[in-house]
Amino acid sequence: EERENSDSQFSLPCIECVIPYRVTHRGEIDEGDHIIYAGAVYDHHAIITEIAPDERDENNIKRAKVTLIHATNTKLGVFSGLSKVFGGKAEIRRTVDYFDFETSKIMIVKYFNAPFKATDVIRRAEGELEKQDFRYHLFGNNCEHFATYCVTNERFSMQVTKLKMTLRMFLSLRFVALSNEKLRNQVAYERGLICKMCFERNNKLFEAEKKPIKEKADVQKGDIITFSYWNLYHDAIVLEVHEDKVGHRNKVDLTFAHYAFCGQSEHYTIKQKRKTFPLNGSVTVTMYTSPPFKVYTSKETVDRAKMRIDEQQFAFFANDSSHFARWCKFKLSHSS
Repeated sequence: EERENSDSQFSLPCIECVIPYRVTHRGEIDEGDHIIYAGAVYDHHAIITEIAPDERDENNIKRAKVTLIHATNTKLGVFSGLSKVFGGKAEIRRTVDYFDFETSKIMIVKYFNAPFKATDVIRRAEGELEKQDFRYHLFGNNCEHFATYCVTNERFSMQVTKLKMTLRMFLSLRFVALSNEKLRNQVAYERGLICKMCFERNNKLFEAEKKPIKEKADVQKGDIITFSYWNLYHDAIVLEVHEDKVGHRNKVDLTFAHYAFCGQSEHYTIKQKRKTFPLNGSVTVTMYTSPPFKVYTSKETVDRAKMRIDEQQFAFFANDSSHFARWCKFKLSHSS
């Protein structure tokens, strides 16, 4: 449900209250949303005020004509904005952009405790458009700060805030934090790194049954499997369950998608991999059934995983292999 209009201050109590998630078609965006898409120099942030079909291909839900309000700057202004001496006003603009969700990475920011309705977010953005009083700074007040201000009444950078909180969590839990999500959730809540709402929501996910794979029928396409990877628990999406091979009667042959470690000097990358696993229960399937969970069909889950192959947006505790797997599996509504 939309929240009542409020002038109360917004705070970011945890690293999971503000979540960017990738969208794949026009139906997954709403007016008043904070959108992220590729800009001239770096990812650009804006507020959506209107959404319409692309008149060049009206029946294609993968395309959209979107009206945006955003803080803009020239390429020179971006770099000069590093210095307060050279930083200056950026222009607030209303523009019409055409998005292709199939070929471009487009994300919507989910705020779990934002104080304003979508209509109020748009009103606030239009107010800034009318005032034209935005003081640009590359790190301290850029297009992201403009968008977060419209949604929350606070100017902040999600990346910077989450980096600080992630470092605090890592220093608290060390390498245990990289693998045991349930323990990480408990300790993070006890130490004030995540809020009660996120703690309880996460617990529902982590308490789902993990069924050991002891025969081939225990695993299906679209399942989330957990296995040992570099001595840590690791999640992946099953893309294909292959026919038995001679000599592999006690193993299951799977193709899966996951965030792969590609070397110390390389970026983590979502890769497709084929591997045989023993049917001894060491690999599990997480049973996210509907209800209570809202999940995509097996085919939809596989398709969502495949569209992100070769992505390099890995972040500990924010966009790792478990987050990728759940993004593929879960339907995230604007009211959830």
